[in-house]
Amino acid sequence: MRAVVGIGSGFNATTLAEGIETEEQLQKLRAEGFSEVQGYLLGRPMPQDEAEALIHGRALKTASSRR
Repeated sequence: MRAVVGIGSGFNATTLAEGIETEEQLQKLRAEGFSEVQGYLLGRPMPQDEAEALIHGRALKTASSRR
């Protein structure tokens, strides 16, 4: 892992660790120097309209939230 971070740093590139599912994995990768991570721990897959609402910081009005 350190080699990947080192190579990325040498090329002034961002390193991204994928598939993070536990807090333990996240802490280990942060300690190794990864600055970017993604995975189920941080966000589950979602429909496009929900993702766009999240990105733009607005609440998505769904049938269940209108009750």
